[in-house]
This record gives sequence, C-alpha cells and structure tokens, in this order.
Amino acid sequence: MNKRTMISVVLLIGIFLSLYMLQKNQSENDVMDLPVSFSGQMESSDGNDSSNTDQAKEKIEIKNEENESPTEKKGHWQTVTINEPAWDENILIKEGWTESVLVKDAWDEEDTYCSVYGQDSYNGYECNCGKVSGTLEEVLKHIDEDENCNSWHNKTIYYGESYCQAYQTDYIHHDAEYRQIYHEPEYKVIHHESKTYEKQVWVEE
Repeated sequence: MNKRTMISVVLLIGIFLSLYMLQKNQSENDVMDLPVSFSGQMESSDGNDSSNTDQAKEKIEIKNEENESPTEKKGHWQTVTINEPAWDENILIKEGWTESVLVKDAWDEEDTYCSVYGQDSYNGYECNCGKVSGTLEEVLKHIDEDENCNSWHNKTIYYGESYCQAYQTDYIHHDAEYRQIYHEPEYKVIHHESKTYEKQVWVEE
C-alpha cells in the first residue's frame, strides 16, 4: 500500500466517525423531546424505567410551575350600575385684570403773585424827640419852642395803602390722575347631563 492510499483510508475513517457521532447526538435529543409515556417506554427498554421516568416527570412539573402565576387572587367580576348626576363645568376664558381709567389729564397750574410792593412817600424831618415834620421850617420851629429838642434828621414818610409794583408767575405741574378698576375673571359654563352606565369591577373573595 503506497502513501497516497493510506492517506485516503485515514480520511474515510475520519468522515465515518464524524457521521456516527452526529447521528448519535441527534438520537439523544429526539429522546429528550418525546412525551413522558413514550420516553418512558424507550427508557424502560434499556432497563432504567423507574429513574428515567421520574426525571421526565420532574421536568414537566417544573415547566407547569413556571407557567402558573405565583400571586393569583381569588374573586369574581361583578356588574355594577354607576349613576352620575348632572353638573356644570366652569372653564376659565380670561384671567382677572386691573384697568387704569383716566380721571383727569395732566395740567400745569399758574400761580401769579406780587413780588414787589410799593407805597406813596415823601421826604420828611424827624426831631430827636420823635416828632415828624413835613418841612424844614416846621422841625426848626419845633426845636426852638421845645428846650428838650436840639437835633433833627431826614426821614421818608409813607402814606396811603401799599400796592403791587411787580408780579411774578410760577407754574406747578400736576400729573394725570387715574382710577384702578378690577375686572373679574370670565368663565364659560358647560353643562353636563346626568348619565347612567354599567361597569365591570373585580370583587375579591
């Protein structure tokens, strides 16, 4: 047998072993998926009836436990009648607000008054005793007649009522006057009629 023939034989043996192992694994998987009764029969033919059947039952019980809800509550559905009375819904359309209403426009006040007063007068003469004379002759005669008088001086004599000689006007500014009026919020009323309907509710036992 030459070298090339030996290599071919080795390759064929390897392919045969691979096919054998693949078929064996597939057969084992098919047995695991069979129902309990059938798999029990298959396994009993090998002489392991009791142990293999118990293992299959345990697997099925585990699957059933996984499907069950752990927190199932006892109770029943009950039909109840709901009566809702009529009612009115107020929907806000506009917020309350404050309006400034003009009461009086701004204006300037004129305050005119007399800034310089005057009075009619003339030049007179006053003795040291306090007597006032209109002319020089009068004051000198008075001094000659009264031994207690010995001097005199010029004095402005005012007579009549005082009067205004100059006027002045001042302007006082007054701001506009406003009155605050509050307006209540505005609502829209939507009426909802009464209604009766049935509803399913869950009643726990």
